[in-house]
Amino acid sequence: MLLLVAVVANAFLSAFAGSWTCTPHLPGVVAPPESHWSIAAAPQGSWAVVRWSSRGESGTAFVGYLAPEQQWIYEDFHSDGSFATNTSSGPQNGTWTWNGTFTSPQRAQHGAIQWRRDKQGFRQGFGRMLGTSFRETSSATCRPDGR
Repeated sequence: MLLLVAVVANAFLSAFAGSWTCTPHLPGVVAPPESHWSIAAAPQGSWAVVRWSSRGESGTAFVGYLAPEQQWIYEDFHSDGSFATNTSSGPQNGTWTWNGTFTSPQRAQHGAIQWRRDKQGFRQGFGRMLGTSFRETSSATCRPDGR
């Protein structure tokens, strides 16, 4: 069982570990703020830690594989008190689709996020699922961090 957890935990890290600069692509926004991401293995554990920051805001997420449920979990905590809980069955044709709830002080939103590696880095798509189809409303491209 321990070996299974180590192998599947490396699936997320092998795709996304590193330091990244992410640029959002939002409808109607000409110069959106970049965010900086760090994705690494948690010390002495089977979780991955995702840290991001942008314009004084920041967040920390923990990503791991839940063997009893046979799914991945992405728990994200933001500096403004908001948080997200997402799950994924893992990569399908190179794309990780996360479904879940983002809860802010004002409301809870249900949606989906897709992460996919490309030759330069990775891409995040934000939207919702319509049956088995993903409907994207915005996205971000993440490239290796040069700072």
